[in-house]
Formats: sequence, C-alpha cells, structure tokens
Amino acid sequence: MQAQQLSLEQMQEAAKLIEIDGSEAYETVCRRFGEQVAQLLLVAHIRRNYGSMDSYPPNPSINAAVAVSLRKHGIKISAPQTRKSDPVAELTGDVVA
Repeated sequence: MQAQQLSLEQMQEAAKLIEIDGSEAYETVCRRFGEQVAQLLLVAHIRRNYGSMDSYPPNPSINAAVAVSLRKHGIKISAPQTRKSDPVAELTGDVVA
C-alpha cells in the first residue's frame, strides 16, 4: 500500500486534530488523511501522554500502555498484510493493490 502524499499544512491539521481531541479525532483523521496517518499520530500522541519524552530510552512499559489505551477506545491496529510479488508490475512500475 502506497502512503498518501500530504502537504505540510495537511500534516499540521491532522496532528492538531489528534493533539486536541486524541482518540476522539481518530475517525475524522482517518477519513480526511488516511488510516495510517491517523494511527501514527494517535500512537505518538498516546506515547507522549504516557511520558515517552521523559527519559531516554523511553520506558518499555509504555508499549503495553499504548496497546491498552487503543483497545479501550476500540481502535485496532493490525499487522500490514503482505502481498505476493508481481514481477511484471515491478518491471513496469505499476502499483498492485
């Protein structure tokens, strides 16, 4: 899956929505900017709220806390699906969905 190209203004707007409303903005950000954008921003937002910037390296327990928070809000982030390689598409540069 190819990532959506966003302008800096769009990135800022998506980030601001998550910063202000957290998980409540997840669906809006998904619709407007894409699911991966919403997931990345929300995970980063939750990690910061759990103190990921307070120490280096961040406390490993933050990973579990983020997973619990996502589940609590009904947000499921699954592993990316792998696809079979298409040699013709690779040679022509076509994107295979």
